[in-house]
Amino acid sequence: MDQAKAEAISTGKTIIDLFLGSSDLQALDAAIAAIEKSLRDPTTHSYLLRHGTGHWTLTLLNPQKIALLPNPGYPFSAGSVHLTGGQFYTIPLPCWQKTNFYLL
Repeated sequence: MDQAKAEAISTGKTIIDLFLGSSDLQALDAAIAAIEKSLRDPTTHSYLLRHGTGHWTLTLLNPQKIALLPNPGYPFSAGSVHLTGGQFYTIPLPCWQKTNFYLL
């Protein structure tokens, strides 16, 4: 990767290095403003974010692997495991009435 980057730079190309997952340039003010606006918008903080959480399973779990899921838990977790071709086992959580434990 370093050689390819050096060759591109030597031909005059501008490179934004994302190789290690971190840009070597400061984020544009417009990007920072858009992120800040989104964070201040109360409609972006809701259970709709659970859809993104379910996609982690699709990304991380290989077929024929096993996932451990809390019970009670979110139904989409089991569905995501099923879509990957994996299997899941549930781990019962203590009843919140007895322990004051809440699944968030």
